[in-house]
Amino acid sequence: MNVNMNIKTIAGGAGAGPTWNGCSAVHTHMTNTRITDPEIFEKRYPVILRQFSVRRDSGGAGCFHGGDGVVREIEFTEVRKMFCLTLQFLLL
Repeated sequence: MNVNMNIKTIAGGAGAGPTWNGCSAVHTHMTNTRITDPEIFEKRYPVILRQFSVRRDSGGAGCFHGGDGVVREIEFTEVRKMFCLTLQFLLL
């Protein structure tokens, strides 16, 4: 059996404050993490990263808005089992 393990910390938007806007596409509750380059991700795993972008206007409205989240669209090129721990996601 071929087994791959990859742990992704998916960036999101930081909340706004009383006098400032939140930052977009950042890791807000993780330390010592960084984003794997798409080329490395695709070389190590049977995937194609179709989209990785800022989810514009997702931070909400208001005088000071939260930061925008991200969209990460991954296509698996082989049948694999996957476990995803998150607040919101869409599997197509």
